[in-house]
Amino acid sequence: AFGLADAVYEPAASTIGRQLVRTSDLATYSGLGQTLSRVGTMCGAAVGGFVVAAWGLGGSAMADAVTFIGVVAFLVLRLRPRYPMPRAEQEPVLRSIGRGFGHLRATPLTRTLVIALSGLNLFVGPAFGIGLAIRAHQEGWGARSVGIFVALSAGGAAVGSLTMIRWRPRHEATAAFGFLMLQGLAIAVLGLGTPVLTGLATAVVGATAGAASVLLSAVFIATVDGAYLGRMSALQRLGDDVFMPGAMVGFGALTSAASVGIAFAAYGGAMALLMLWPLSNSALRGLTLQTVDEQSGSVK
Repeated sequence: AFGLADAVYEPAASTIGRQLVRTSDLATYSGLGQTLSRVGTMCGAAVGGFVVAAWGLGGSAMADAVTFIGVVAFLVLRLRPRYPMPRAEQEPVLRSIGRGFGHLRATPLTRTLVIALSGLNLFVGPAFGIGLAIRAHQEGWGARSVGIFVALSAGGAAVGSLTMIRWRPRHEATAAFGFLMLQGLAIAVLGLGTPVLTGLATAVVGATAGAASVLLSAVFIATVDGAYLGRMSALQRLGDDVFMPGAMVGFGALTSAASVGIAFAAYGGAMALLMLWPLSNSALRGLTLQTVDEQSGSVK
């Protein structure tokens, strides 16, 4: 039930930013939102431990429910759209889904963004979810080192997000996919060297992920037709959900057949090479949020 609710909520929530801030402010909005979300996740987990210890599982669930009620009350009573967005016409669900795929086929720029963004986590997810633990075990670094690596990545992501609030490249998509190419190289480095080198690589992975996610989120929201934004967000998420299990199994199989270092190199190299595809798109390279009309949201 939670997964079903999350699957409905996330694509719908992706349209909120476009209705609240100007196009030129979308990167700042995304940067602040992602930074606060990461801080909230870390602090919420820590606070949750104390709440469970003090009130038990039932009490913590009730406290969590109260926070959700507060959010819903804010949405109903206070939050109001500031900028109108094109709306999809009412139609049966299957026809709406089919129309979404038709829009994807007919809009090359949107298609490139959806496909490129759908595959990003397929490389870093297995590297962090499986690779770091295997590496720490094989090298005898201990479980503590994995926690440090993850913390370095989270800290790097926060720094990357905040940096994009203060510094905005003119061509956001080009800069973002360039950051992700660097991230692929950093993933390959995770299989090499000392704990210090691995820690530096995890920080680079986090920083590039934080910076790129801010820029690409803003580009995606600003350029996709508002009537299809929710459906395109759903398709983007579907790529991760469908292919992530295979990516995890593939990383483990490659580690067993060769080594964890080769698995890191293969996944990192594949990610770096994949970024060449969106970077070869001339329309995407020339895209800048400064050329997006703030009234219609269309790319000039």
